[in-house]
Amino acid sequence: MNSKLEFTTTNRNALVLNYQGYQCTIKRQYKDKNEWRCRQRPCTTSLSLCRANISMTREPSHHTCIQSSPKKLVLEEVISRMKKRAGEETLPIPQIYSQEIIKVHVNNPDMNTGTFFQCWIALIQVYI
Repeated sequence: MNSKLEFTTTNRNALVLNYQGYQCTIKRQYKDKNEWRCRQRPCTTSLSLCRANISMTREPSHHTCIQSSPKKLVLEEVISRMKKRAGEETLPIPQIYSQEIIKVHVNNPDMNTGTFFQCWIALIQVYI
């Protein structure tokens, strides 16, 4: 099980913590720590990270929800990277898209990127 702290963003640019196959959003920010809660309701599992969000100060309790699919986590991570790059770089969006799809294919050779990212291809072609 992957226990690395990975962050993506929501459509409204709020941070999402991806940890052990579950997604969490900020619940509260304290002076010395940040409290995160499971993104899927009604699951009330929470965990705490240090203020800089680099280390765990309290492990999560038992989740009452189902883990997010690994493909969904990969998709959200890629979309987050694409949005960030589109805002920071001057490359055309279709080129950023192509580069990110290649990265996904190289890092996840068993994932069929052609069918998984199919809807994004249609959206990109509209803007070309």
